[in-house]
Amino acid sequence: MSEQADEAVGTKDLEKGMRPSRASAFATIAVNAILLLLLFNSGGLVRWTQQLPSSPVTAWLAERAADWDRLMHVSPPEMFEQLKKRLQPGEP
Repeated sequence: MSEQADEAVGTKDLEKGMRPSRASAFATIAVNAILLLLLFNSGGLVRWTQQLPSSPVTAWLAERAADWDRLMHVSPPEMFEQLKKRLQPGEP
């Protein structure tokens, strides 16, 4: 086997001056993960907001989460029809 196969994975990159990503990269990863969860787990978002302590802010959040969940369950043809109705010019 060659000398390269015996080295630990990534050591050559680190030796060439590449550094592991900073902790600030975590914020970007966390935001992306939350956005994906919002998109693909809207029911979980509703359940989470319902478990928050009662306050005007959490009530508002729960309402927005429920609206988002309803929006996520609209079929694409139904969404297209609603959009088409709203973009048509009004009757004279």
